[in-house]
Amino acid sequence: MTDNNHPTKQDYRAYLLPLGIIGLTLMFLNIGMYRLLVSSDQKETSPTVMSEPVVESATSTPSIIEVETNPVGIAGGPSLDLSDWHVFAGQWENEANGLVQRQPTSYDNGISYHQTLAQYQLESVIQHISGVGGGFLFNMPARDRKNGAHLVRYTDDGAGLFWGYFEEDGSFVGQGFAKTAAPEQERHRLTITNNGQTYRIQLDGVEIAAQIPLHNEQGYIGLTSSNSAVHFDELTLTALEGSVETSITATPQTTTLLDDLQSISGEWVQEGETIQQVNQTETDFLISTQLLASQYTLEVDITLPDDPTLADAGGGIIFQMPDPTGKQGASMVRFAEGGQQVFWGNFDENAVFAGQGSVMTELATGQPQKLTLVVTQQSYDIIVNDQPIANQIPHQQEQGWIGLVSYRGPVSFSNLRLSLGGVVQ
Repeated sequence: MTDNNHPTKQDYRAYLLPLGIIGLTLMFLNIGMYRLLVSSDQKETSPTVMSEPVVESATSTPSIIEVETNPVGIAGGPSLDLSDWHVFAGQWENEANGLVQRQPTSYDNGISYHQTLAQYQLESVIQHISGVGGGFLFNMPARDRKNGAHLVRYTDDGAGLFWGYFEEDGSFVGQGFAKTAAPEQERHRLTITNNGQTYRIQLDGVEIAAQIPLHNEQGYIGLTSSNSAVHFDELTLTALEGSVETSITATPQTTTLLDDLQSISGEWVQEGETIQQVNQTETDFLISTQLLASQYTLEVDITLPDDPTLADAGGGIIFQMPDPTGKQGASMVRFAEGGQQVFWGNFDENAVFAGQGSVMTELATGQPQKLTLVVTQQSYDIIVNDQPIANQIPHQQEQGWIGLVSYRGPVSFSNLRLSLGGVVQ
């Protein structure tokens, strides 16, 4: 310990010199004793930062870990501080006081930090260099994989944020989605607050969602990007021990989709909570929900025309679309022949349809008929009016865009609802 209180030299009078010598002697003896006590105390405690949970009092401030991102001298250029970070997917580098993931064409690139906490706030400024898909992994059971971790990130099209968790086998279970402005290449501050039971999400200081149930209550934190090169800086991890939200809800996050529909083909007219395709040409017409998803339950009420001259009309769902504006590679389920049949199958790379199966039905025209799809990364189930039609039908894409399809018109769609990772209530 350095003592900055050096006494100044003075022109002492002769008759005060003995008294001054005595005083200085006592002072230096005190300083020496103090140094010994401090040195002894430091050797006994030597605390490691965040080695024990930090309990916050009403007047204390949270303990903040400033995550170190200084490069180390490894041949081949700048790299990560491997004592703090573990790269398990992607190409990560130090740059401009932050971390950059440079691989722009793969999913779930990730890097994990060595610190594990149960209650904390994770925050970073995210800037996309190319593509869109940056975000956080958190409550990771292991540092070398995403399995079991929670995820919050931008959708691949930049339409919003989505969140959920990975199962132990790596499959994703969605918990919610929120439409936001496209991030483009601007800087945006993403914040996750985890109280050990639920978490909340903020973007640029605005609350996106709160009281989201945790699947895994603690673990490591990490950064992630999919189909994008992303720069992360101003990265902080703040311990928030003892902070608990007042209530917890396990209600699935359900998204209403009618406000975000975008016509691809046909003549679509919206009136209230119903959208109708009115073109009577004998072909498929599409409209997009502008939502990309992997695992979800989608339901919609479809009303076919009560007109003998339109007895071949049909309507349904097109999903797992690689391109939000086309049928290539997508799967489709729809009512046909005026409700006398439901069929399903896939489109190839040339948008040519190949059927996988069909079932004869007796659905009344002029009345809503509910079609429900339960989609996973590998397959889907079909339910009509709450009755199972077919189960575990394989599809071609692990995730994709979702849309509606009308064969001829007028065909009406209403009560369109999506639940990411759960059954619609």
